[in-house]
Amino acid sequence: VCSGLPFHALSVKTSPLPIITKHSYYALLLFIAESGCRRAACAKLRIKDLDIEHRTAMIDSKGGKRRRVVFGDACAEALEVWLGVRPNVDHDYVFVSQKGKGPLSAKGVSNVIYSLAKRAGIERPRGPHALRHRVGLTMARKHVGVRLAQEYMGHSSPETTYKYYQIGDESDLRDIANLLG
Repeated sequence: VCSGLPFHALSVKTSPLPIITKHSYYALLLFIAESGCRRAACAKLRIKDLDIEHRTAMIDSKGGKRRRVVFGDACAEALEVWLGVRPNVDHDYVFVSQKGKGPLSAKGVSNVIYSLAKRAGIERPRGPHALRHRVGLTMARKHVGVRLAQEYMGHSSPETTYKYYQIGDESDLRDIANLLG
């Protein structure tokens, strides 16, 4: 969804972020944008639950369910770089708080994404749930099956997933006209 997002985008409009912060923020941004994870699942992500080679992670999803998510090459590379410079702390959470000691909280995840969006001049909506919403919309616009999208997004009910599919645009209508014509 956001593959190819340039690393330098993290220093738009203001002075550059410290290099360790840049790596952490970039990996977090790509992880949410490519996996569609909720902010709480990102905050609880542990190093042992990452399989960078296979581009997957096991997360604690809403309702206490464990599920596998996938991410792309750009995210995998960003995670490898981040883990290479990640401070040596006394926990195995992937993302570290801004003070560099404890794990990043769900609120901290939101703060990072809002901060990056503001730095890039992006207006609302711009939080982590907006990234998640974009994943769902992209799947709907790419005509991914509803059941597969439901599984990918971790929705317990298909009705939640159907909301993304009810938002059509002109290109969808043209595709239908071309199929019929």
